[in-house]
Order: sequence, then structure tokens, then C-alpha cells
Amino acid sequence: MLAEFTFERLEGGTLYLRSPEVPSNAAEFVKRDPRSLEELAGRAFGRKIRVSFVEQPASAPAAPAAEAVKIATHPLVQDAMELFDAHVVQVNRVTGTQESTDEPQPDRKDAD
Repeated sequence: MLAEFTFERLEGGTLYLRSPEVPSNAAEFVKRDPRSLEELAGRAFGRKIRVSFVEQPASAPAAPAAEAVKIATHPLVQDAMELFDAHVVQVNRVTGTQESTDEPQPDRKDAD
């Protein structure tokens, strides 16, 4: 049943899941009463989690393959994957964020 939903994003205490185009009866039941899913997510994240369902397609287009590989192999991403025993499932481009560079940025106190 949970496999029918796609992870959209986690913002604060809300887990956004994308609904399937043609949901099963079980998926419809979970959408009407997400309490059991919220409890499960809360145990997994170690805090209270609210579940919200998103009906529209994914909010961010997938990054081009070369960019996704570059991001997935970045040392910080590798460290996070090791720390959380995780793996990269998908890389999305997020608009409105500052592009990262490989050059070190000065500390705020050094910039004054």
C-alpha cells in the first residue's frame, strides 16, 4: 500500500507524498485517514509527523543524468548516505536556490 505513494518532500513536521494516478482502495483509505501512516512516519523520524498528500505531478523536474551523478558522488552527500545508511533515489532541481560552487566561501567575520 505505501509503495503506491511517492515521496515528494519533507518540510518541517509534514511529510508530503504524491498520490498515484489510479489509487487502489487501500491507498484511498490511507488518504482518508492517514493516522496510521503518521504514526509509522513519526516512529521512523523520531518526532511527530503530519502526512499530506499531493495530487499534482512532481514539483521539480529531474536533474540531467550527468548533474545527478555529480551530486550523488559529492563528498557531503556520500557522508550523509553513510551516516544514515541511505542511498540516492532521485535528484531534483530546485529553483530559487543559490548555485553551489566548489570554491570555499569566506566566513562572515572575515568578510567585514
